[in-house]
Amino acid sequence: MTKRDRFIEISLRTDASSSSLPEFNARLPLLMGGPEDAEQLFASMKALVIGGGGIGGEITQHLGRWQIEELAVVDPKRFKSESLLTHSIPPEAVGESKAFYAARLAKRLSPRTRVFALEGMFESLSLSDLARFDVVFLATDGLLAEVQVSQACLSLGIPVVQGSVHGESLCGHVRFFGHGGPEAPCAACGFTREEWSHLNRSTVFSCEGLDAKRTTAASEPTMSLSPLCSLIAQLALLQYARDRLGLGVPVRDTVLEYCAYTHQTVVTKLHRNADCPCDHVTLRRTAPPRPLAECSLDDLEQAAGASENGDGAVSFEVENSIWADRARCQCGEWRPLGQFVSRAAASVGRCRKCHGMMTVHPFHSYRLVPASAVEFFRNQSLGELGASGIRWAVVRCNGRAALFLNAAQTEGQS
Repeated sequence: MTKRDRFIEISLRTDASSSSLPEFNARLPLLMGGPEDAEQLFASMKALVIGGGGIGGEITQHLGRWQIEELAVVDPKRFKSESLLTHSIPPEAVGESKAFYAARLAKRLSPRTRVFALEGMFESLSLSDLARFDVVFLATDGLLAEVQVSQACLSLGIPVVQGSVHGESLCGHVRFFGHGGPEAPCAACGFTREEWSHLNRSTVFSCEGLDAKRTTAASEPTMSLSPLCSLIAQLALLQYARDRLGLGVPVRDTVLEYCAYTHQTVVTKLHRNADCPCDHVTLRRTAPPRPLAECSLDDLEQAAGASENGDGAVSFEVENSIWADRARCQCGEWRPLGQFVSRAAASVGRCRKCHGMMTVHPFHSYRLVPASAVEFFRNQSLGELGASGIRWAVVRCNGRAALFLNAAQTEGQS
């Protein structure tokens, strides 16, 4: 396995059994009304699966059977003994990372697929990590994760297919968010008042119960029969296959509901909620004039066309950094800083007065940096301003936004 950014690439030893695996087209039917290049449309897929449990694990296996180009799995959890009741795993998998177990199985099913795993949270991914995927399959158990994934993918125009179950009613849902533009619905558009209340209390619904180490409101674990999880995973894949191959009526921005009590399915349209509090701005991907670390904020503003709008309020966002205008010390000392620092940085140097550790001043720091706050630094390169390892940056103006990705990111990591 080789490390690539935050992902670990899965590799297998080449042997006779892996080299003799059949080609996907050996069982690919001539789908009625389907395209002639169906095999290539599958083979060129780049998919990210968020969650490697009862639904996500099943999705990952089938994507391996489709022999897609690239597949990545993200999940922070490990299998527990109770996982045997709802997940397609053997007893010896208990204790293993869900992400790595699912990724290794997919790699065994399709050695030609580049497979990656991350035993961590979705929010640890950079926009440059996410931007290379064609589709995201969401199979997590938290309302916050739904919002985070949908918001990030909407900004990049990446569709999200979400599979979920309601065990007590033997119902399952497949929501297909097309994320086709600012007027497209996001996951939060359909939240009820009760769901917003749960989100504000950080409630987590999990097939494993609550993790006592996490700050969450008390709730009952979600119970489900394993066939329901498997079925919803398969329905999610079939919905995306229809979209990928252009089969039947469009499925983007719809929710498919299945009830095992009646064996009925209902498909309804998802709509943009005009009162949705979440951002619906779509990022226009743009190549920077030079490697980002060599570009100035003024360079990016001009490349984004923001300077042409004149009276527009321009702001900047630089990967996982904040603009720190000032630093402070517990002794009360403060000093000008004027640079980008990592959001995770514990300190920004020593105090000249007491030699203690200085931190970013909370009232003089910005994640979304208004142009007025960096007026005197506009012509310095981002590298000179502390963002030497930058992979992406965003320029916003008048409700529009441009995403700049380094060339290595726009072409896909290799």
